[in-house]
Amino acid sequence: SKDFEFADVAFSPKSSVLAILKQRSSNLDSDVELYDLATEEKRVLAYEPSVWSGGLELLAYSPDGTRLLGIPRYGMPHMWNTQDGQSLPLLELQAQDGHNQAVAFSPNGSFWATAGTDRTIRLYRAKNGSLFQQFGMAIPEIRDMAVAPIVNLAISSSTDGGIRVWNLATRQLERHLCGHDRPVHAIACSADGQRLAGICDNGTVLIWGSKNDYPECHLYETLSGPRDRLASIAVSPDGGLVACGFRDGSVTVRNACTGKLLWQAINQTDGWGGKVLFSPCGKLLALGYSRFVRLHNANDGNLLHE
Repeated sequence: SKDFEFADVAFSPKSSVLAILKQRSSNLDSDVELYDLATEEKRVLAYEPSVWSGGLELLAYSPDGTRLLGIPRYGMPHMWNTQDGQSLPLLELQAQDGHNQAVAFSPNGSFWATAGTDRTIRLYRAKNGSLFQQFGMAIPEIRDMAVAPIVNLAISSSTDGGIRVWNLATRQLERHLCGHDRPVHAIACSADGQRLAGICDNGTVLIWGSKNDYPECHLYETLSGPRDRLASIAVSPDGGLVACGFRDGSVTVRNACTGKLLWQAINQTDGWGGKVLFSPCGKLLALGYSRFVRLHNANDGNLLHE
């Protein structure tokens, strides 16, 4: 689309639908499009931004795929029923000091979690959007967060280089991963939380295995020049693959255990990119660019959709 720029993408956990979030340059208008990969049908979800909230920046599906949540940098979230496209009512939220960096639903879908620059993880009830818990305020600024859907864990990355594993049931810190001292601006995990991967600000990719507090693999991605051009990271649901997205739209996919490069794609367009996301089955890899989204076969890199 020439009028919108790509902001985020999310796979439905229960269907072949891909949700694509786009923004106008004014950052006050957003367009959420549902694209069915099986039928190639498209639907646009209605959204009316407020001056206070601005445009949406993050998307998250509920575990059963019946609800789609959109989160702005500040202000009120928006939720849709994905079956009929209707908006669902949410309570008015209080203002917060920092902006949202990440969002994810709990494994049972009863609440969603956000992580922000004000050093806080917040939990909201899915039925009405009410805030019922917040924690982590003593830690440094949070840059990213991932949720392991099988084991009810949230993993946060921070500017102090810390990778913290939180139990969402008890709201307690379970592990503090170490072995590096650089800020980690992106984090991802497998569905069972046994494989973690993060990107440091110097371009280092760190991979942790099952219950290891120190990285078992260090990678130095130089595919697209300066290492600070690394933008995002994704771990396949089974923990076997790690994908790294670059700001110029290039991507590498590696074996998560050995670090061996399996395939790579160099962006041939003028637009920026960097968002990478595996489908729930692990067979597809979505790459988000400034004007479009590409879908590759996750195992061999074959381009399937654009």
